[in-house]
Amino acid sequence: MAKIHAVLSTVIALVASVTACVTSAARTDAPVYRTAWVSTYTWGNNSPPGAGIEYAKSYGYPTVHNLAGGTGTYSNPVTFASPLSQWKPGTRIYIPFFHMYFIKEDWCATCGTSVGRLDLWAGKASGGSPIANFWRQLRIQVSPPKGLPVDTTPLSEWTPRG
Repeated sequence: MAKIHAVLSTVIALVASVTACVTSAARTDAPVYRTAWVSTYTWGNNSPPGAGIEYAKSYGYPTVHNLAGGTGTYSNPVTFASPLSQWKPGTRIYIPFFHMYFIKEDWCATCGTSVGRLDLWAGKASGGSPIANFWRQLRIQVSPPKGLPVDTTPLSEWTPRG
Protein backbone atom coordinates (compact mmCIF):
# COMPACT_ATOMS: atom_id res chain seq x y z
CA MET A 1 0.00 0.00 0.00
CA ALA A 2 2.88 2.37 0.76
CA LYS A 3 4.37 1.66 -2.67
CA ILE A 4 1.07 2.47 -4.40
CA HIS A 5 0.84 5.71 -2.44
CA ALA A 6 4.42 6.62 -3.42
CA VAL A 7 3.74 5.85 -7.10
CA LEU A 8 0.51 7.86 -7.03
CA SER A 9 2.30 10.81 -5.42
CA THR A 10 4.98 10.67 -8.12
CA VAL A 11 2.37 10.53 -10.91
CA ILE A 12 0.46 13.46 -9.42
CA ALA A 13 3.68 15.46 -9.12
CA LEU A 14 4.58 14.69 -12.76
CA VAL A 15 1.12 15.70 -14.00
CA ALA A 16 1.34 18.97 -12.04
CA SER A 17 4.81 19.62 -13.45
CA VAL A 18 3.72 18.96 -17.05
CA THR A 19 0.62 21.13 -16.56
CA ALA A 20 2.80 23.97 -15.27
CA CYS A 21 5.14 23.65 -18.27
CA VAL A 22 2.27 23.63 -20.76
CA THR A 23 0.61 26.60 -19.05
CA SER A 24 3.86 28.57 -19.00
CA ALA A 25 4.57 27.69 -22.65
CA ALA A 26 1.11 28.88 -23.64
CA ARG A 27 1.81 32.24 -22.00
CA THR A 28 5.05 32.99 -23.86
CA ASP A 29 3.12 34.74 -26.64
CA ALA A 30 1.33 37.02 -24.20
CA PRO A 31 2.60 40.61 -24.22
CA VAL A 32 4.96 41.54 -21.39
CA TYR A 33 4.28 45.00 -20.02
CA ARG A 34 6.28 46.94 -17.46
CA THR A 35 6.06 50.40 -16.00
CA ALA A 36 9.11 52.62 -16.37
CA TRP A 37 10.16 56.16 -15.61
CA VAL A 38 10.87 57.66 -19.01
CA SER A 39 12.87 60.77 -19.82
CA THR A 40 14.73 61.92 -22.91
CA TYR A 41 18.23 62.83 -23.91
CA THR A 42 19.33 64.94 -26.82
CA TRP A 43 22.33 65.81 -28.94
CA GLY A 44 23.32 68.50 -26.41
CA ASN A 45 23.08 66.51 -23.19
CA ASN A 46 24.49 63.22 -24.49
CA SER A 47 27.87 62.43 -22.97
CA PRO A 48 29.89 63.45 -24.90
CA PRO A 49 27.58 65.76 -26.90
CA GLY A 50 26.48 64.26 -30.21
CA ALA A 51 24.81 61.07 -31.39
CA GLY A 52 27.43 58.55 -30.24
CA ILE A 53 26.11 55.37 -28.61
CA GLU A 54 27.68 52.74 -26.39
CA TYR A 55 26.31 49.68 -28.19
CA ALA A 56 26.81 50.51 -31.87
CA LYS A 57 26.08 47.85 -34.48
CA SER A 58 29.62 48.31 -35.84
CA TYR A 59 30.98 47.25 -32.42
CA GLY A 60 29.33 43.84 -32.88
CA TYR A 61 26.21 44.40 -30.78
CA PRO A 62 22.80 43.08 -31.95
CA THR A 63 21.57 46.62 -32.52
CA VAL A 64 20.40 48.59 -35.58
CA HIS A 65 22.36 51.85 -35.57
CA ASN A 66 25.93 53.11 -35.30
CA LEU A 67 24.70 56.50 -34.06
CA ALA A 68 21.59 57.31 -32.03
CA GLY A 69 18.54 57.64 -34.25
CA GLY A 70 15.54 55.83 -35.65
CA THR A 71 12.05 56.61 -36.90
CA GLY A 72 10.05 54.50 -34.43
CA THR A 73 9.16 51.60 -36.74
CA TYR A 74 9.96 47.99 -35.88
CA SER A 75 12.74 47.85 -38.46
CA ASN A 76 14.12 51.29 -37.53
CA PRO A 77 13.40 51.74 -33.80
CA VAL A 78 14.50 54.84 -31.90
CA THR A 79 17.56 54.50 -29.66
CA PHE A 80 17.04 54.32 -25.91
CA ALA A 81 19.47 54.23 -23.01
CA SER A 82 19.09 52.48 -19.67
CA PRO A 83 21.26 51.38 -16.73
CA LEU A 84 23.85 48.70 -17.46
CA SER A 85 21.93 45.99 -15.62
CA GLN A 86 18.59 46.73 -17.25
CA TRP A 87 17.94 45.03 -20.58
CA LYS A 88 20.57 43.69 -22.93
CA PRO A 89 21.79 45.75 -25.88
CA GLY A 90 19.41 45.13 -28.78
CA THR A 91 16.30 44.72 -26.59
CA ARG A 92 13.29 46.17 -28.37
CA ILE A 93 10.43 47.83 -26.53
CA TYR A 94 7.23 49.52 -27.66
CA ILE A 95 5.75 52.52 -25.87
CA PRO A 96 2.02 52.87 -26.61
CA PHE A 97 2.05 56.49 -25.36
CA PHE A 98 4.27 57.46 -28.33
CA HIS A 99 3.16 54.66 -30.73
CA MET A 100 6.85 53.92 -31.33
CA TYR A 101 9.34 51.10 -31.14
CA PHE A 102 12.65 51.67 -29.34
CA ILE A 103 15.88 49.66 -29.06
CA LYS A 104 18.52 49.64 -26.33
CA GLU A 105 21.64 51.00 -27.96
CA ASP A 106 23.07 53.23 -25.25
CA TRP A 107 24.01 53.32 -21.59
CA CYS A 108 22.28 55.89 -19.40
CA ALA A 109 24.91 57.62 -17.30
CA THR A 110 22.33 59.67 -15.37
CA CYS A 111 20.08 56.69 -14.60
CA GLY A 112 22.45 55.22 -12.02
CA THR A 113 21.31 51.72 -11.12
CA SER A 114 17.60 52.56 -11.15
CA VAL A 115 15.61 49.63 -12.44
CA GLY A 116 12.64 50.77 -14.49
CA ARG A 117 14.32 53.92 -15.79
CA LEU A 118 15.15 54.75 -19.39
CA ASP A 119 16.06 57.69 -21.63
CA LEU A 120 14.70 58.03 -25.16
CA TRP A 121 16.78 59.63 -27.91
CA ALA A 122 15.16 62.93 -28.94
CA GLY A 123 17.83 64.05 -31.41
CA LYS A 124 18.39 67.78 -31.67
CA ALA A 125 15.33 68.83 -29.64
CA SER A 126 15.84 72.27 -28.14
CA GLY A 127 16.14 72.67 -24.38
CA GLY A 128 12.79 74.43 -24.10
CA SER A 129 10.76 71.90 -26.08
CA PRO A 130 8.19 69.69 -24.33
CA ILE A 131 10.11 66.51 -25.21
CA ALA A 132 13.43 67.84 -23.87
CA ASN A 133 11.78 68.27 -20.46
CA PHE A 134 9.83 65.00 -20.60
CA TRP A 135 9.65 62.94 -17.41
CA ARG A 136 6.78 60.54 -16.94
CA GLN A 137 5.97 57.06 -15.75
CA LEU A 138 4.78 55.05 -18.76
CA ARG A 139 3.68 51.55 -19.64
CA ILE A 140 6.08 49.81 -22.03
CA GLN A 141 5.88 46.52 -23.88
CA VAL A 142 9.05 44.42 -23.83
CA SER A 143 9.99 42.35 -26.93
CA PRO A 144 6.92 43.53 -28.85
CA PRO A 145 5.71 41.93 -32.08
CA LYS A 146 5.90 43.64 -35.45
CA GLY A 147 2.80 45.44 -36.68
CA LEU A 148 1.80 47.64 -33.74
CA PRO A 149 0.51 51.17 -34.56
CA VAL A 150 3.39 53.55 -35.34
CA ASP A 151 3.71 57.34 -35.43
CA THR A 152 6.94 58.30 -37.18
CA THR A 153 6.83 61.97 -36.17
CA PRO A 154 10.34 62.57 -34.79
CA LEU A 155 10.46 62.77 -30.99
CA SER A 156 12.27 66.11 -31.37
CA GLU A 157 8.96 67.49 -32.76
CA TRP A 158 6.70 65.85 -30.16
CA THR A 159 4.06 67.97 -28.45
CA PRO A 160 1.63 66.87 -25.73
CA ARG A 161 -1.67 65.56 -27.01
CA GLY A 162 -4.52 67.69 -25.80
